[in-house]
Amino acid sequence: MWNKEGITQDTKAIIPDSSYSSVYSATIDFCKNMERLIQQLWELFLMLD
Repeated sequence: MWNKEGITQDTKAIIPDSSYSSVYSATIDFCKNMERLIQQLWELFLMLD
């Protein structure tokens, strides 16, 4: 991204346009659900080890 002086610099986050909010919301929900599944799989894996 470009800063106020027009020089490129690293960017941590960008606030999306509101028209994409449902897509971003669905993506975040998916990731949260996958996080729970991955946690359960790791617990199962560690029990088998």
